[in-house]
Amino acid sequence: MDLVPPSYLLALRFTLAAAFMALAFPGRMKKLDRGSLTCGLIMGIFLTLAYLFQTYGIKYTTASKNAFITALYVVLVPFLYWKISKKRPGLNQIAAGLVAVIGLALLTLKHESGINLGDALTFLCGVCFAVHMICTEEYTKRCDPILLATVQVAAVGVFNWLLAPFLDGPGAFDPAILLHKSPDPGTSLSVPHLYHCGISDPDRGTEISQRQYGLPSFYPWKPYSGPCFL
Repeated sequence: MDLVPPSYLLALRFTLAAAFMALAFPGRMKKLDRGSLTCGLIMGIFLTLAYLFQTYGIKYTTASKNAFITALYVVLVPFLYWKISKKRPGLNQIAAGLVAVIGLALLTLKHESGINLGDALTFLCGVCFAVHMICTEEYTKRCDPILLATVQVAAVGVFNWLLAPFLDGPGAFDPAILLHKSPDPGTSLSVPHLYHCGISDPDRGTEISQRQYGLPSFYPWKPYSGPCFL
């Protein structure tokens, strides 16, 4: 974010990721129908909000707090799904949720005077991720997971291109920065960006496919890895 404003970074990242996914699955793209498009767009809306809240939230809080508060969506999912499916969570899920919330509070409020703006934005990110996970659970029952993943990633890119001029200013992004070269490869835009576009974002196709076959998603483990690098 030192090189590219948050919303432009998300727009560029997801646009390239969508192009990568479309090229990787040309046969699936030919089968795109209205149902997959609609469901993918809905998922894209919540994913856009989640990433915007997370990206702007981290500007006002620490990376460790941002990672753990984002992980709160794992706790929220069964309770939000309860409202939709009328399927009450088991006692084990309720107990695990309470323990997780207590642990989250101890971790995020330690050495802090209180909850700041970044924490609040990150919490909204967690809520959006929880709704997105519920949508994934429901939509994979009737749509191709690869199509869903590609449409939602493309939607995030489009939404961010539309919002970027209002959030970060119309002239905040200079395309010439893509050619930026740094003596330290780790600080160049190309290295982390290629990772996100080629691996991190397309892996949502794997996550959605896991939900279609009733397998647990590996994504909830990602937020917990944040503090490990601090």
